[in-house]
Amino acid sequence: MQTIQHDKKAQDGEPRWVLLRDIGQAEYGKRVSREKVEAALTAVLAT
Repeated sequence: MQTIQHDKKAQDGEPRWVLLRDIGQAEYGKRVSREKVEAALTAVLAT
């Protein structure tokens, strides 16, 4: 998470994400809580 905070897309130390809502429907620059990001990464890495 520390590396993500320094990503070029981060604003004020907060990462911004691209969320895919549907095929061809992306939402750019979305804020996602640290807890949700960590939970998602934990779930993905556990598989």
